[in-house]
Amino acid sequence: MSLSRHIVLRTLRDKRVAIFAFSASTFIILFIYLSFFALLGGQSGHVEQLLKQTPSWYFSDLNINPTATLQTVQEILIGQIYGVLWPIIAGVFMIYFAGSMVAGEAEQGSLGLLLTLPLTRRQIITSKYAAGIIALSIFVFATVLAMIPTVSAYGYGIQSSHFWVLTILAWFAGWLIYSFAFMLSCVFSKRSQVFLVAGGVIAGMYLVSNLATVGGFTSILRFLSFFYYYDPQSALAYGEISHYAILVFGLLAFCCTKVGINHFLNRDYYI
Repeated sequence: MSLSRHIVLRTLRDKRVAIFAFSASTFIILFIYLSFFALLGGQSGHVEQLLKQTPSWYFSDLNINPTATLQTVQEILIGQIYGVLWPIIAGVFMIYFAGSMVAGEAEQGSLGLLLTLPLTRRQIITSKYAAGIIALSIFVFATVLAMIPTVSAYGYGIQSSHFWVLTILAWFAGWLIYSFAFMLSCVFSKRSQVFLVAGGVIAGMYLVSNLATVGGFTSILRFLSFFYYYDPQSALAYGEISHYAILVFGLLAFCCTKVGINHFLNRDYYI
């Protein structure tokens, strides 16, 4: 086994509890929500009547068409869960993983041991980065694709292909969060700094996204928010992803990764 592969496996082994805990807990939470929404199907007649009597302004707040059917409402409500709850948990997981990767090891003093291995710095940091990509893929699989049997069992009527579309969107969104936190981990020497800055930026983007809904000149702020491009409602209900979303997520993730790696290669670490 090569040393690079050993670093990847060691990183995943050290974080196996966190990977399992975040993936399993998120799956359970989403399962509970899906079970709750399934109850709406058993009261379809009452719910359809309620939809007709609900004011149109209430639907606009949830981005739901007033003439929507129960199935569409279920799809969009599930999309809301993936639009708010999922990115919060995924963000916490990715920030924790990336923050512990370089800044965490530098803080604990174990990074110096890695630098003594007969590997170049580029091989070391790319191996650490690859471990995070694998962890991200496991999390996305466990919390998005793994929900397809549950959705089918409850008879939501959402096409499986739409969940594949959501998987692609969620992976790219998670990649951006991870790469941004990875960059910060290469810049800072303490995990707390990574957590504070990354969490603050994401919270700020969420605030900007809400301010943009007010209208007027603030509407232009939506282009600065991560949440503007991340649209799981359209992915689930219509199987659509904005090409701009993939472009923005991919380009920013690549830039953050590049900056982080370059900073690691040129930074002095005490051994």
